[in-house]
Amino acid sequence: MSIYLHLRAVAEGELQDDHTWLAAFMSEAWEDHVAEYAAGVTWSMNKGWDAVNELWNVVGARFNARGWTGQELLDHHRELQGFYGRAASAGHAVVKAVWV
Repeated sequence: MSIYLHLRAVAEGELQDDHTWLAAFMSEAWEDHVAEYAAGVTWSMNKGWDAVNELWNVVGARFNARGWTGQELLDHHRELQGFYGRAASAGHAVVKAVWV
């Protein structure tokens, strides 16, 4: 089973404190994921293997046993930093969804 952590930049003025709106917004963003990723407004990670914990807690042999090299982790982290940086530079907030 795959579980995806999906992040999407959105102008703060467009955010609504409404679960129905958020679910529809993120669902539409997921449908347009490829184009939005190319535009730099979305980012996602398959975390079916518990990637979040891997990013922060696993080093050395345990990290390599999961199939990622240290360089791959660094590249992934830099990509995520770039996404947050672009969102902040544009004055956008970042919303998150988890898809199963």
